Amino acid sequence: MKKVWFIGAVSLLALLAAGVAGVHRWFNPPPPPVQLFTNGTILTMDPGNPQVDAMLVKRGEIVALGDSDALRDQVSRDVRVVDLQGGVLMPGFIEAHGHFPGEGLSAVAVDANSPPIGDLDSIDTLLERLRTLAQRRPDGALMAYGFDDTTVSDQRYPTRAELD
Repeated sequence: MKKVWFIGAVSLLALLAAGVAGVHRWFNPPPPPVQLFTNGTILTMDPGNPQVDAMLVKRGEIVALGDSDALRDQVSRDVRVVDLQGGVLMPGFIEAHGHFPGEGLSAVAVDANSPPIGDLDSIDTLLERLRTLAQRRPDGALMAYGFDDTTVSDQRYPTRAELD
């Protein structure tokens, strides 16, 4: 009886694993073996060759950039042609968890996060960074983000006099 139960349990787990794999494959199909992107603006981020007419991708890897007709000659009939319809294609990456406004904030504000996120350890360091920002941006308000009074050595907020 234990043997039958064990075989049933193993069979059920195998079916469950196959089902999960199938669902994953359904929602994450592999890219076509060969893709040709054309009919749009393709930005390369290469100063020597900033824009091209077409991009050839094999198994998820960019293998050629250039003229659409020249790249078409490099592939067989089974290439999947992706018509960009005048759109723009540019390098990028998938960022699974981001806070968009915060990402740009670092260009105009001081990161006042303490470890483990940042490296701010004292109010003196915060004030030094604000002075540096004031030199870069003499007009307008100065901003900081991520400050936590419980994680700096001073264990307090900066005073108005310090900030002035």
